[in-house]
Amino acid sequence: MPSQSAVNAGAFSNLDVRRVFIMDDCEDLILSFVKGIVDSENLPLNISRETLQQNKILKVIRKNIVKKCMDVHSEIAEGKDNFAKFYEVIGKNLKLGIHEDAQNHSKLAEFLRFFSTKSTEEQISLKVHHFSVPEIQKSIYYLMGESLASVRDSPFLEVLKKKGFEVLLLVDPIDEHAITQLKEFDSKLICVSKEGLKLEEMVYEKKAQEEEAATFTELCTMVKDALGDKVEKVVVSNRITDSPCELKRKAAEDKGSKYDHDLMYLLFETALLTSGFVLDEPTSFAKPIHRRISLGLDINKEEEEVAAVEGDNAPLPLRIDFGDGGD
Repeated sequence: MPSQSAVNAGAFSNLDVRRVFIMDDCEDLILSFVKGIVDSENLPLNISRETLQQNKILKVIRKNIVKKCMDVHSEIAEGKDNFAKFYEVIGKNLKLGIHEDAQNHSKLAEFLRFFSTKSTEEQISLKVHHFSVPEIQKSIYYLMGESLASVRDSPFLEVLKKKGFEVLLLVDPIDEHAITQLKEFDSKLICVSKEGLKLEEMVYEKKAQEEEAATFTELCTMVKDALGDKVEKVVVSNRITDSPCELKRKAAEDKGSKYDHDLMYLLFETALLTSGFVLDEPTSFAKPIHRRISLGLDINKEEEEVAAVEGDNAPLPLRIDFGDGGD
């Protein structure tokens, strides 16, 4: 197993021909995170780097080396503890290999490990995930984020958790490159934060959602008018089950209220924060909160009452007259 320093330093892939050194750092010969010396009896001694790239024998050598590496990885993967240590060292390189080596990315994908909504303490393989999801779940769903803490309770996961679906949690920056290159593993890979997500559902569920969405048409228009250019459009989501989002009744009772306007902004900007975005104007987020706090504590009312009392009991103006002489 390579050490972390060796992996960081790069590959050491030397090519020898009949035990005569030909060149080092032969990147076309071996996987990027594997180091070693390859000695061939079938290559000419005077081969150059330029002709090496077109040599058919070299392609056969590379194919056999990659196959051997895969076999070794599979053997290590059979031991759970050993593979955990192995993956800690070269996990990033495996993901980079998927991004760079289209020919072998499906095989390399077998060695990837990720956290999931049902396994936040231990990383699992794509194969284990594939066989553990409920029968109705036909795709591999994933969510990317900066840390496990930031994604495991994301609003994007609410409806999937309710359905009993398992979602992979990708928290390594390189995960995005590997997953987008992989695209599928026994089934299609789908990001749950993308617009237009369509989950597997029963016919009666779809009909109920369409009927419910129709009752929110007026509210969607009001929210869009309130938020203006901050949003492209406002639609009813079928992804959220627990997060606060019910404005319909309040908006119908008191259209155009300042506090309804504040509430729409609060919900919008809170949704941005919980989804991992950064607010452009944090102070605009704080102002309606302060107004709500003032309303809840009756601060404005108390200030008005104090001002009225002070007005009734205010002392009379003091006048001093020194006469004409001023003495």
